[in-house]
Amino acid sequence: MVGRGAEDLPRSHERSHAKQVPLVKARQALPLIALSSLLAALPMTSTAADDGVRAPLRSQTVRPALQFVGLPWTNSLGMTFVPVPGTRVLFCIWETRVQDFSAFVQATRHDTGNAMYVAGTHGWETRLGFNWQKSGFDQSSTHPVVGVNWDDAQAFCRWLTESERQAGLIKEQQCYRLPTDAEWSLAVGLTNETGRTPHEKFLGVRDVFPWGTNWPPPKAAGNFDPSLGVDPFARTAPVGSFAANRYGLFDLAGNISEWCEDWWDEEKKFRVLRGAAWNNDCHLCLMSSYRFPNLPAMRIDYYGFRVVLDLKQSERKAATPLQLQQKACAADGTCKELFP
Repeated sequence: MVGRGAEDLPRSHERSHAKQVPLVKARQALPLIALSSLLAALPMTSTAADDGVRAPLRSQTVRPALQFVGLPWTNSLGMTFVPVPGTRVLFCIWETRVQDFSAFVQATRHDTGNAMYVAGTHGWETRLGFNWQKSGFDQSSTHPVVGVNWDDAQAFCRWLTESERQAGLIKEQQCYRLPTDAEWSLAVGLTNETGRTPHEKFLGVRDVFPWGTNWPPPKAAGNFDPSLGVDPFARTAPVGSFAANRYGLFDLAGNISEWCEDWWDEEKKFRVLRGAAWNNDCHLCLMSSYRFPNLPAMRIDYYGFRVVLDLKQSERKAATPLQLQQKACAADGTCKELFP
């Protein structure tokens, strides 16, 4: 980055023992909740197609998002969203899956390119013929989509917003988008960061990780570089393979790095990604306050994204933990605790 000293720059698109990925030329974890306790009270009425991809706008009963303020909610693609205290959005509980992105590409014929950076025998290399469908490693429909850039993520959000507005599932002022850097921080449990830009907040809170304050990460803390020995996955893992945090969000620690809405700094050259990935093992880059800056056009085999549903309820104050409803109730009147 022009005008910045080398000591100011993140060095973490690299494994501690590998070449740096191209930049082209918490609080302590609180009690975890199981996914089943979240989903049991949801209107999960859509069914998977023969190819494993849920297509939006099919005949299905999906209740409008506005009815689920403060409660988990599932959209037309089967993506589940939950509230995060301090925000006016609902966070998808997992990273955008292959099946979600496939539905988007099938509906729009969006061009995702024919090359991306992949981990090769000589470090990170541009490979022709590689993209989100051909990542170089096995990906099922429930793995997080990789090899997508910031613009691809934006196009997905625009399509899903328009599709669900037309179906009457979300209101005209509501929209899907990437989380802001500040929203992502709240989701991972950082409430005391200072600074105006992601660059200024970079590593401002030390030695706090999505799983707590201990290093190295404990077994099953997330999907990281195999050298750490905490998980069985060599590359990506199916979303939700590890325990969720207190808000019901999966994979904030590991699996893939997630594009956020923000610019890295006021120069507006780089966008921001949050969260370590399957190839990260360094102490600093696994901290919750770490950021990864890169050009928005970059497609890499561990870049993906998570979406939020912006409820656009300006008349409501941002919810605090005490204001959030603590139960989700099904149609038969039975209720389950969300945050026991």
